Amino acid sequence: MITNIIMNILFIILGLVGGSFASALSYRALNDISISKGRSFCPKCKETLDWKDLIPVFSWLKNKGKCSHCKNEISPRYPIIELATAFIFVTIYHAYDSFFAALFFCIVATLLVALTACDLEKKLLPIQITYLILPFAFIAKLFSGDGIFSAILLGLICHYGAKGMKILHKKLRSKDALGEGDIHFLGVAGFTITIELLPVFLVASGSLGILTGLLWKRIYNEEEFPFGPAMIVSLLLCIILHGSI
Repeated sequence: MITNIIMNILFIILGLVGGSFASALSYRALNDISISKGRSFCPKCKETLDWKDLIPVFSWLKNKGKCSHCKNEISPRYPIIELATAFIFVTIYHAYDSFFAALFFCIVATLLVALTACDLEKKLLPIQITYLILPFAFIAKLFSGDGIFSAILLGLICHYGAKGMKILHKKLRSKDALGEGDIHFLGVAGFTITIELLPVFLVASGSLGILTGLLWKRIYNEEEFPFGPAMIVSLLLCIILHGSI
């Protein structure tokens, strides 16, 4: 009982920190800034932030959603991403018997959250973040007892299957169905999930993609919409189901 409470608190804290990292990673990836280049800074005045301004959620609330230096408003994307990531971390922890499998899948989830932010904001899935998932998914699969050869094979099938679908759609309808970032992501997703969960991933991605497209058109009046979030939510669902089954 006490151990379970402590572990829940641990994964909540790790999730908040992971969400803070995902926010910084997505911002820097979209603005072509290296994640290793200097400390965090205000996106408005560019002043370096103190440690007390970097406490996930609480710093944003304490400063009333404003920069402590320039007093400009800081987007609520930051606490939203941090809280969402904390929820995902705790859910993954409860899905897996292996602590280390859960931990490394949580790292994968952090990168997926960063990709979601990138795609929603700029309709872009940065390849460098996408492929960063692979080593952590590899370690997580070792701890969860998955076969690595079958994972590599499924990743290749998903990647080249998506590429073939893009070429075919282009020939038939003279426009792209998938972006290059989507194709690379599908390959990584194929490696991360298992063959048993592939139908779940495909059906969920398609269904959520249709829903996203309808909402995007209604809100922004645009035909082109980011497909990444639909695939990412579906992949997270498969990661959780994999541990629960």
